[in-house]
Formats: sequence, C-alpha cells, structure tokens
Amino acid sequence: MWTCSDIQQRSAAYFANGLDAHESQQLESHLAQCAACRLDLSEAYSAFRLASAAFNAPDAVGGLNAA
Repeated sequence: MWTCSDIQQRSAAYFANGLDAHESQQLESHLAQCAACRLDLSEAYSAFRLASAAFNAPDAVGGLNAA
C-alpha cells in the first residue's frame, strides 16, 4: 500500500497519465482511504490544470507563447 508521501511524489505523473495500470490502482486505492490525500490531490490537480491552460493560452492574450 502506498503512503501519503508516495502519492505526493507521483501526483504529477498521475495527472499526465504517466503511471502504469498497477501504479494507478495503488494510487486510487490509497485515495479511497485517505481524505487528506484526496483533498491534496484535488488542489494539486486544480493547479496542474491552470498551469496547463497557461501554456496553451493564445499569443494575443499574452500567454507564454507570446514573443
């Protein structure tokens, strides 16, 4: 069984679909039993989505792609 530290270390890979099926199952099993990690992962995912959106922002709005 994975620990909270394991979840923190692998959350970015999970968001990016970088875990294999067994690793994803381990992470999801831990989340099913750990409210603190569910909250942390939810907050981290929100930040991940915002960062991803910033990299895809149109140049006209001053995104990171602007020259």
